Amino acid sequence: MYRFISSVLLIYALTLSYSFSQTNGSLRGTVIDGVNSRPLGFATVNVLNPDSSIVGGFVTQDDGIFLIENLKAGIYLIRISFLGYETIFIPDIRIKTTEQTSLNEVKLQPKGITKNEVVITAEKNIISSNAEKKVFNVDPSLNPGASAAEVLQQLPSVTSDQDGNISLRGEGSVLILIDGKPSALSGNGGNLLQQINASSIEKIEVITNPSSRYDADGSNGVINIILKKNTRQGANCLMNISYGSWNKNTSGISANYRGKKSNFFINGNYRYIPVFTLGDVEREYRLDKNPFEYDQTLDGYNYPHNLSFRGGADFNFNETHALSMSSSLGYNPTLINETYTYMVVSDSSKIILNNTLFNRINNPASNFEHTISYRWTNPRSGSVVNIAGAWSRNQDKRDIDGWRYDLDPYHTLIDSSLVRLNSIFKNRNDIIVAQADYEESIFKTWKLESGLKATLRFIDNSYYGDKTKEQVLAVDTNNNAIQYKDQIYAIYGMLSGNVGKTSIRAGLRAEQAYRNFTVTRMDLPFTNQRLNLFPSLFVTHKLTKNINASVSYSKRINRPSVQTLNPFPDNNDPNNQIIGNPYINPEIIHALELGGQWNSSNSTLTLTLYMRQTLDKIQRIRVTEGLISTIQFLNLNSAMNTGAEAIWRYDWAKWMNTTLSGNAYSIYLNSENIGDAINTRGWTCTGKLLCIIKPTKFFDIQINSNYNAPFITPQGKIRAIYYTDLSVKKDILRKRGSLTLGILDVMDTRQFGINTLYQNITQDVIRKRESRILNVGFNYRFGKNENTAQRKKNITDEFGGGGD
Repeated sequence: MYRFISSVLLIYALTLSYSFSQTNGSLRGTVIDGVNSRPLGFATVNVLNPDSSIVGGFVTQDDGIFLIENLKAGIYLIRISFLGYETIFIPDIRIKTTEQTSLNEVKLQPKGITKNEVVITAEKNIISSNAEKKVFNVDPSLNPGASAAEVLQQLPSVTSDQDGNISLRGEGSVLILIDGKPSALSGNGGNLLQQINASSIEKIEVITNPSSRYDADGSNGVINIILKKNTRQGANCLMNISYGSWNKNTSGISANYRGKKSNFFINGNYRYIPVFTLGDVEREYRLDKNPFEYDQTLDGYNYPHNLSFRGGADFNFNETHALSMSSSLGYNPTLINETYTYMVVSDSSKIILNNTLFNRINNPASNFEHTISYRWTNPRSGSVVNIAGAWSRNQDKRDIDGWRYDLDPYHTLIDSSLVRLNSIFKNRNDIIVAQADYEESIFKTWKLESGLKATLRFIDNSYYGDKTKEQVLAVDTNNNAIQYKDQIYAIYGMLSGNVGKTSIRAGLRAEQAYRNFTVTRMDLPFTNQRLNLFPSLFVTHKLTKNINASVSYSKRINRPSVQTLNPFPDNNDPNNQIIGNPYINPEIIHALELGGQWNSSNSTLTLTLYMRQTLDKIQRIRVTEGLISTIQFLNLNSAMNTGAEAIWRYDWAKWMNTTLSGNAYSIYLNSENIGDAINTRGWTCTGKLLCIIKPTKFFDIQINSNYNAPFITPQGKIRAIYYTDLSVKKDILRKRGSLTLGILDVMDTRQFGINTLYQNITQDVIRKRESRILNVGFNYRFGKNENTAQRKKNITDEFGGGGD
């Protein structure tokens, strides 16, 4: 491994040396939206000779930056274009040998807006896509009071359960990133997404087949949540507030000041979304002797408070040096009241067991994150070095006070049966990330990328439990602690470029992982060391002006979570437990996709066929002994997923557009190694409809419908889930503000249900979380450069940018 690292560092040094030896000139700039100053990624920049022949070209990065190198000295014409924007030409750009020519910021105007009268009302498409990822631009005014989990439910192929846990194309194990980095909350995707306000999100990227540039974790893809940084010029502020049914309320404020070379921003958000949860478990023991029925009900109330702050600064000292830093803090206390009732009835209707458990859970939690990044651009060659570091921590404590008592056949409390249960869970999760990335354009239209990354994760879990009548024991009798250390060191390299109408991007990533897992009660350490290589290849070919075809392959890994490894049972519900397996192996995934995209003036159609093979598939299996049902984890030999995905966007008129998406797939499980009789084949489909109607320039109506068909599991079937959300927005105060009315789950149909059959036992589970929620929201923005309906007269910049 050390020889491997030394070799890569030597290649780094040689590459850097090469970059300083360049003698031809280069052209650099940034493409931005001429209305709201946001960077435009994936815009096309071409360098043309006076006879219009193409000399070189580049596709801008996510931050709008482009760099075209190895240009011979001379005078050129620059053409910049992007879908939905007016193409511009910048003539007489002089390129000098050994020098970099800068265009600074080049502004593209949305089509249909004239130069002399620009109305600042431009908006991005809600969903856009390219060969590697799909981008969802969030409009918080259409999602009053929503969390990131609720926003994600609008995305094609993304589904979530009632706890906010995310699945992509029907499968879990999704790597969730915040601004491109893992967070200490990422280990619990439900908590992470519930705590992020929609108003603080700029956009969400969904990457179903990530390249070698990304961490190899996340077998089914990556979801990257980009938070707002408020980059408008001058001083600006945006405030939002919402109030929902049963005292649900959210509020937020974001402000920034941007000068010529610096930007300072701060955000603050508060969420209080109390919800109720109802559940029912019916279990029938079909035994040869003494069959009986088990029934359990749940009546729960959740009162979560989420308070978060985020601030930072960006400094662009010159064309060579840039520095960014940010910090965030969060405090999330939660109170949960749960009442479980348990009843066991014989086949002769005799009550065998009748008791009740009441839990009161206090769950204070806090988190923070600090990040810093430095960007250096070689003024001679235009090569770029990025160095970044981050440290995040999440810690929480679950203090559970429980009272269990028995009832007689007449449902009367038996005083002598009262038992008090007390348990305390403590958790601290630290993640430290350090990385360095290098980019350089070579051979005119090719780009070389490489990087080093270290990710260190430290998790400490402890559990203290007591059980006694009438009082809590002074000495703990049921204790356990877990120490988990995970170190991943990664090196990657990527080469991308164009050959005629074909775009190629190939990469290789190497990850050395060290894992140490210790359970004190068992007094046994579990260690694991693995070196894995993860290749990726993406090929896109432009068949015609409006049709692209692509094929991609990547290898990924799904490392088991702490819950999956922890052999100590979760006793929150004594009759339904989860026990991990410290000997579980990680999954290795090979993913292949074949796609095509067709564009017209008012429509976009994206089709994808995919196949995913998973080795050592991690599977949850339910086992029952007596009245206790336990979920265990084990490895199957393999699994194979094959499916098709379609996304169709159509603009019916200027005032109406729809996005219809669907995903259908089948799964085959090879479970010969466990020998149990489980379902090995199944298929399902999902469908989403997003419709946006603008009856007037001041009104917006959004309808979002979702349907998940029934799905066969290894031991049963998950029932269909379907629901519709509706929101209406009215612009007011000269479009500086807006009022929004939103209704989640209009027909109150959303609930989770699963039927299972195993060990001569049938079980039906229904879980219904409060889902029909009415919200009223208000947004107001003000500042020097608001995105309002003000008009700018007499724009004198002929090309929307500058040139040297």
